[in-house]
Amino acid sequence: MDDQLRILQGFFGPVLADGWMGIWHAYWFFLLFEFPRFILTDLWILAMRFLDRGESSKPQKLPHYSVIIPVLNEEKTIAATIQSLEEQSYLPESIILVDDGSTDGTAQVCRSFEARSSRIHFARMSERSGKSAALNRGLGLVKTEAVVFVDADTTFDRQAMRELLRPLLDPRVDAVGGVLRVRNRNENLLTEVQALEYGISITLSRQAKSKLGILPIISGAFGAFRTAAVRSVGGHDPGPGNDSDLTIDIRERGGHIVFAHEAICHTDTPTDVTTLTRQRRRWCRNVVKNRMRKHANLFWPFNKSFSLRNLYSTLDPLLYQVFFSWIWFFYLVELILTRPQILPAVLIGNLCLYTMLGVVQQGIVIALSERRDEDTRGLLYIPAYNLYRTYLRFVMLFAQVEEIFTRKSLSDPFAPEKVRKAQPDW
Repeated sequence: MDDQLRILQGFFGPVLADGWMGIWHAYWFFLLFEFPRFILTDLWILAMRFLDRGESSKPQKLPHYSVIIPVLNEEKTIAATIQSLEEQSYLPESIILVDDGSTDGTAQVCRSFEARSSRIHFARMSERSGKSAALNRGLGLVKTEAVVFVDADTTFDRQAMRELLRPLLDPRVDAVGGVLRVRNRNENLLTEVQALEYGISITLSRQAKSKLGILPIISGAFGAFRTAAVRSVGGHDPGPGNDSDLTIDIRERGGHIVFAHEAICHTDTPTDVTTLTRQRRRWCRNVVKNRMRKHANLFWPFNKSFSLRNLYSTLDPLLYQVFFSWIWFFYLVELILTRPQILPAVLIGNLCLYTMLGVVQQGIVIALSERRDEDTRGLLYIPAYNLYRTYLRFVMLFAQVEEIFTRKSLSDPFAPEKVRKAQPDW
């Protein structure tokens, strides 16, 4: 044991030589930004959830709702999604399938479901026009008070729709987001760490932001809206990032955006680094496009849509995904250039600190989980999760530079070329 302690002291000696100031200089980014950012908000959510457990609400009549599913070459996944919706404890009045120009057997599968149920309606675009156009086509067919947008590769817990719609009993609420769980988490190491990310960095974070009234996005994979609210903003605008864009539009018009932590759906995540990188680059570009350009009016106090909550909601993704990421980058560069002798100790020390942080966060996820065995196994992947987060930071920085200087979102193949050419140069 003494030998091991001497080895550790020798390894961390350059950091410890300056006492507390040396520790601060080596790990200030973690201590100043990461620890309070995650631990304080996550512990707060843990406390709030346990306090909320004692509350009970009287049964109330939930709003009638329709589900819109845009499909594009989903012949292998759409059947499971429809079946999952048909097994809900609170059934939709209609399930609207909109085919955005599929070239496989998707249309035949959808028509077969339409023939078997009066609840299911199928519409087909004559040519591919993009996800936004498909969602708007479906919106034109909705006759219910509420509408739920879901992706064609999602399935749901049996109570998911009931829990997703429950917040709409509050007349102030216009949009509700639900929990996304990773269905294919056991496929490989990459899907395992994404499952951790969805639980730690997305679900816990969105619960906190919902409590604070600054939830910035309703995921396009699983979200409920008042139909009138969506129509009042003109539906989805074209191009990628339409889910965050719609959320901002509704928030600008005074709508409340909340998160339903008991509404759970399951989706597949990328299984290879190339697909993951392409997805995250698109997500990060959309933050720049929607927050910094298209909706920059939310920063100006004299704009009619300005409010402190709207300002905080807009600033939140920019702080954590842009500002803090660049601070982290320059923190790393400064260490490399000015104190390379302590770099190994800093990297190993940070890995240990982030691992301990991840264990605490995953412990909170487990404490609040409806699938504790599954989430407990996730503890094994915490070290890999931290390396994964570091990689995504570099992806995020690259995507931001790419969007700021080249407006790459305008040429993103997520939308067909004719849509890209027609959309405004935000």
